[in-house]
Amino acid sequence: EVEHVHGLGVDPDDPSAIYLATHLGMFRLSDDGVERRGDLFQDTMGFTVTPDGRLLGSGHPDLRDDSIINGDMAPHLGLIESSDGAVTWEPLSLQGEADLHVIQASGDLVYGYDASNRRLLASDDLITWTTRSRLMLTSVAVDPARPRHLFATSGRLSLIESRDGGRAWTAVEGAPPLTYLSWSQDGTLGGL
Repeated sequence: EVEHVHGLGVDPDDPSAIYLATHLGMFRLSDDGVERRGDLFQDTMGFTVTPDGRLLGSGHPDLRDDSIINGDMAPHLGLIESSDGAVTWEPLSLQGEADLHVIQASGDLVYGYDASNRRLLASDDLITWTTRSRLMLTSVAVDPARPRHLFATSGRLSLIESRDGGRAWTAVEGAPPLTYLSWSQDGTLGGL
């Protein structure tokens, strides 16, 4: 059952289908209906399909999955990737360290917002990450043409902007209160 959707992404193999990252695992919506992808009930908090078609996710593991949770590791998936249409997932980095509630990609950069530690991270190889800033964020949108240009929503639904890859932020005066942002490939920035 689909509930509590955290993220959406267009299927790179079928642009008429959409992946749904939910509180209870991954689903795919197509003309044929909704189907569960795989048998994991992981809480996929962050999800994106990169411009080159990679499926990246993060969040909390299925509590039945003993291979991920052990006494020495926090219940955070870190960055995970699926190469089979969200049926199975493999850890890439930050396992046990980060709970990425936002994952956004543009150009050679991937940004992740680690909600557990309130930090915006960036990587150009999906393995090594640098902390760009520490603040509370709800949503991040990355300019598809300029990967170091970001907008984000922060604590009080305020809109903030960074032109240096998330290192420094300025408030956008006169912006309406927003929670979620999306920057489409055609350059349109939308908010809700």
